[in-house]
Amino acid sequence: PKIELASGVTRGVEALVRWQHRSRGLLAPGAFMPHAERTGFVRQVTRWMLEQAIGQCGRWHADGMPLEVSINISARDLADGRLPAVLGQLLARHAVPPRLVCLELTESSFIEDPERALAILREIDALGVRLSIDDFGTGFSSLSYLNRLPVDELKIDREFIKGMLEDPDDFAIVRSTIELAHRLGLRVVA
Repeated sequence: PKIELASGVTRGVEALVRWQHRSRGLLAPGAFMPHAERTGFVRQVTRWMLEQAIGQCGRWHADGMPLEVSINISARDLADGRLPAVLGQLLARHAVPPRLVCLELTESSFIEDPERALAILREIDALGVRLSIDDFGTGFSSLSYLNRLPVDELKIDREFIKGMLEDPDDFAIVRSTIELAHRLGLRVVA
């Protein structure tokens, strides 16, 4: 769940993939997503996740429970020029208002081919789908792209959040990141 700090109300959820393997049991993404990235299979995983998450979002919306659903996408997904069209088709098929879908991308997702990624992100933004930078603060190019990307939200990396009460440097990073994001008109997730 994604809970609004000021009100305590659940505003959305993040769709997290897990793999129920026949012999190894329940596997977290770290056990299979690197392989999916290397082989290019990540696009099929992403398409499946988009279908499942947007479908569920549509069912909730139809039941009067409009929750925003966040879905992670990879660098390979951002290189796929068909992604905006696929999103548009899924939103239409499941009758989901675009504002209820948020795609999360890591900073490294747009470093490889920033101009192509930016063009695709602008197409996705034009659909009305929200965009979030996940694990913000772990890359080194964040600030150089932050004002160019059509993002709505920053998710501060958990390592800073986890240690912020004990480590004054982590606290300062979290505090300044929140202030920066708010000054840019962005939501912050921690």
